[in-house]
Parts: sequence; structure tokens; C-alpha cells
Amino acid sequence: MLVNNNNETTFSVPLTLKVHHAIQEFLRRRIAPKMFPIDELFDKSIRQSAREILANSRDARVGSTKQEQQIREKAKQIYLNTLAVYATHFFLTCLDYETDWEDNEKARAIARFLADTAALEVKGWGLLECRPVLPDSDTCRIPLEVWSDRRGYIAVRLDSDLKEATLLGFLESVGRKETPLSDFQSLEQAIECLSQPERIPLRDWLKGAIAVGWHAWEELEKMLPPQPPALAFRSRHGSAAIDRGKILDLQGEEVVLQVSMTPPQDSKIDIAVEVSSPIAQTYLPPDLQLILLNEEGDLVMQANAKTTKAMELEFSGILGDKFQIQVVWENTNITESFVI
Repeated sequence: MLVNNNNETTFSVPLTLKVHHAIQEFLRRRIAPKMFPIDELFDKSIRQSAREILANSRDARVGSTKQEQQIREKAKQIYLNTLAVYATHFFLTCLDYETDWEDNEKARAIARFLADTAALEVKGWGLLECRPVLPDSDTCRIPLEVWSDRRGYIAVRLDSDLKEATLLGFLESVGRKETPLSDFQSLEQAIECLSQPERIPLRDWLKGAIAVGWHAWEELEKMLPPQPPALAFRSRHGSAAIDRGKILDLQGEEVVLQVSMTPPQDSKIDIAVEVSSPIAQTYLPPDLQLILLNEEGDLVMQANAKTTKAMELEFSGILGDKFQIQVVWENTNITESFVI
């Protein structure tokens, strides 16, 4: 339920016994009992277990080994993370967004055992990190391992009986392990961000990753009609450049969109974006536009095709910068969103 207190909007999700039992069974099916002592952790009532899970001190049981205590603490962490993910999933389904809660939760559950992560994939948008906040805490702990590859962060406060989870706020990026709750923006900001298209993280390209729908330049060349070696784009940016490309369909007119970037130098990354015809020596459609927009959607650069075979925009940025590339022709507008 959405609640507005002092101009701050929150969303509360009931954590009923049915929800707890479902999550416990959910974890039983996805993580081996030796890895996750779910039955031992919940051998009491939910209320008693909640007090134990949320206790500040570690429960050093008589006769338990250090390893057993560590596994038990990890189990608590996984459970709290899973509650935060469930609450966020519930919130998003109320807004008609699809998540991978059911589809890919096995891999996510195992990932939560290996690291302190609470990621939820919003289909067609990206990963949202759902961080649990203890009842009396005024900060949200966000570990280093989740500072990248996330499009946003949701703070989820759990009450002292684990009967309710309240989504407190949203951040697009973080820079502190213990982030004050006062730094989080409203849930309205989360909703606005969710309406924006998924951004391709260019920093992953530096590690060799290839985004869905894109191809390494060598592979893309094999998909194009036979032609003289297409080295013009690559040679202008040197052998160290990382090139990716894709074929765009503009109402039956095909063009090739190519993005090249150089490894960071003094925190700066040089980027070149080119549109060309897939057939050598063929002109682009007349009045085709190649447009660069900043994070706010304002025009930064633009090129218009007249009698040309290719158009290119060159610019620089630093890690964290966001931008969009638009290819526009007649009534067709294809937008690709990136974050460096």
C-alpha cells in the first residue's frame, strides 16, 4: 500500500505467515540444506525466529563450531535479502512490471549464498538491487560487490516481527557502503526511472561482454553482404579500440550502427558512433539523422545524411556518464541508451 508521510511516499508489503512459509519452501528447493540450514533457522515460530534473526549479537550456540555459526549467519543474511527482493517484486507487479522472481530465482538464490546480493531483474529494464534495512537503522548497507551492473537500489525496511516490509526510497547509483536513508529519493523517482529504457553498460564491453542484440565487429562483418574489407571505421580509432555493431531496420531500409570506445585514459573514455550502409559504396537514405542526447534528453550533437555513405559522431565521457543515440529516418526512430 502506498503511503505519503511528510511528502515522503513509501510502499508497505505484508509479510504474512503464508509469505514466510512460501519463501522458506522456495529456498529449500533452490539451495542444498547443508548450505542453508532453513529448518534449523526456523525451528521456532516466525515471531521468535524474527527476533533471533534481527538480533544485533551473533548467536554463538554451545557446541557449535565457528563454521556452523558463519553458515547460520549467512542463512540469516540470505533470508533477509530474499524478503527484501520479494517485497520489491510485489511492488513492481502492482505496477504491471515483470520480474524474474519465478523464472531465474534459482541462480539468484545461489548468488545470494556466494555473495551479499539481493538483485531482482526487471524484464526489459535491468537489475534492481533490493537492500534490507533493519528496524532501528538510519542507514542502508550496500556492499561493494553490488556497486556495478545495477540500474538502481531500493531500501526496504523490515519491521521487528518480520510481519511487514516497507519500501523507503530509491537510488540510481551509490558510493558508500553505509548509505544514509536520507540520501534515498522517493519511490516516484523509481517509477520514473523504470519508465526509461534499459541502458547498455559500456564498461562491460571493456571486459569483453557483448550486449543482447549487438555483435563484435568481426562477427557483424560476416553478417553483411560481401564487400571490400571494412576497416575505415576501425582504423580511425586504433587497434586498442573496442568495436560493437548491430543492423537496424528502418522501415525496410537497413543501416549498420557501430560503436567504438577506447580503454580509459586519465578516467576519460573516447567514443565514436557511426552509421553506414551495409552494402559497400552505397549511400545512406537521404535525410537520415544520427543524434546524440545527454542523460536529460537534450541534444548534444547531430549529423544529417545528404549524399553520404557514412556519418560519425565523436565525443568523450567518464565512468557513470549516460547518453542516448538516436537513428531517425522518416517516421522511424530507433533509440539506444548507454551508461559508460
